[in-house]
Amino acid sequence: MRSFIFTVVIVIIILAAGGCSDNKTPEPRLSHLRLVADLFISMQNKDHHNAVILIGKLKAVMHDNVFLSTLEESETGNIFITPAQKELDQGNIANSLKIINDGLNQHPLNSYLIKCRDELLMLEQFQKNITAAVNPRSAAELKAALDQLDKLLEAYPPSAAKIKSFVDTKKTEFAAMDLYEQKRAFSSLVSEYELQMKTDRELAKIIAAQIEYEKDSSSTAD
Repeated sequence: MRSFIFTVVIVIIILAAGGCSDNKTPEPRLSHLRLVADLFISMQNKDHHNAVILIGKLKAVMHDNVFLSTLEESETGNIFITPAQKELDQGNIANSLKIINDGLNQHPLNSYLIKCRDELLMLEQFQKNITAAVNPRSAAELKAALDQLDKLLEAYPPSAAKIKSFVDTKKTEFAAMDLYEQKRAFSSLVSEYELQMKTDRELAKIIAAQIEYEKDSSSTAD
């Protein structure tokens, strides 16, 4: 996320101050120029609250200036984006997302807030699945996390360079983990078969069929 400070718009506002009449641009009013100067200072100081107030005053006297609405939306978004960025810098995605959602509750159509929310939701999914992939409880859980990361990388290519190597490494780990779990499960099945041969031969037959099935499945996979 970043602050959207449109310095070029300031120049346009000054040039367009007072509106147009008969294709001629009149002299900007001094009061307008003072408001523009104050607005520029507020934006430089990242005082987004005051910037929004000043934009409102400019809109009241410069009705035909279409750029002010764009600037107002940007600065309104920045009121929430700035503190959200601070939380994100500390790794607090949930807190950052809460701030943006609070902003959207007040300004549901703000395009900057919507974009930030979508990016934060994406980051939240990255964090969730990376955490699951780092400490998986099973091969199945690792595979599910890796599948989700593959989808996220496809949807958000800028992250690919940093995360793809991690995903590739974890895919190698998954193959080893999956093989280990299969061998352990097969060994457990054989042990159960040997036990049931002494106590319940009918159940042992069922287990024997399962063992043969697992052998066939393993051969097919190879």
